[in-house]
Amino acid sequence: MTSPPDPAWCTVGWIAPMALELAPAIAILEQRTNEYVPGDDTTYHVGKIGRHWVVMAVCPRIGTHPAANVLTNMRRSFPNVKHVLVVGIAGGLPCYGPNLQEQIVLGDVVVSYPQWSEGGVAYYEFGAWADEYELTPSGHTLHPSSPLLTAVNNLRTNHMMAPGTYIPQFLRELRKRLTKEELPEFKDQRSPGQE
Repeated sequence: MTSPPDPAWCTVGWIAPMALELAPAIAILEQRTNEYVPGDDTTYHVGKIGRHWVVMAVCPRIGTHPAANVLTNMRRSFPNVKHVLVVGIAGGLPCYGPNLQEQIVLGDVVVSYPQWSEGGVAYYEFGAWADEYELTPSGHTLHPSSPLLTAVNNLRTNHMMAPGTYIPQFLRELRKRLTKEELPEFKDQRSPGQE
């Protein structure tokens, strides 16, 4: 692309809490460019994923307040952003399964979905820890938007009809775009020695 995309095209916001999480995200962007918006100190990375124009940014520090500040700036600079995703390592959910014995590793995708009285977003600031591994939430935040829930239902349907995942293939393609120095940070933890 010879000219930068129009900020009005961006309808998806992507916030990475850490640089380690932003690097592979930028690697999957097509037609990517860096955007510097006057009056905004945040550097944005803009590109396409499929048919969607996405704007990405990294937080200056870990935490809900820095993420909220990045979101505020992003919404001001890219007013057509309809959906915002916070995409990071484990997203506050380091383990899963019975007794939390399964560790989440690179390539695992955790998608939250509202069920029963749960809103689909685990909010660890409202609740009490019963023991080391059990949080008793005292409430939940709003659930994801209807279009995002529809997208999740479509993904679930596709997975039911054709079991399996393309994630290993996507990760191989991602690793091809990384530099030699970046590769050790993004090795396949399930297949030692493979890239």
